[in-house]
Amino acid sequence: MSSMAVAATAELASALDALDAAVARIGELNFDDYEPAARLRALERLETACRRQAVAGHDIITSLTREDPAAIGGAVHKVVADWLTFPRFVGGCN
Repeated sequence: MSSMAVAATAELASALDALDAAVARIGELNFDDYEPAARLRALERLETACRRQAVAGHDIITSLTREDPAAIGGAVHKVVADWLTFPRFVGGCN
């Protein structure tokens, strides 16, 4: 693996770690402590973030379609379903 690939992997891992930390922090909040308008804004932002994550996920899947199936363990749709451990017809944030 080249130093550029290692740096890119570290960059991706760092971004995903930050996402995990943010989601965990949001999960710790007591939403009853906030005014309804603040909760609605939070819901709106979470929905926007979910849609952005879906786009990123689709971009990753698209990039995987350019790989040799033998290099990733088979057909992309099967590999992704098996890797994420969900039925092949299900996906998304919700």
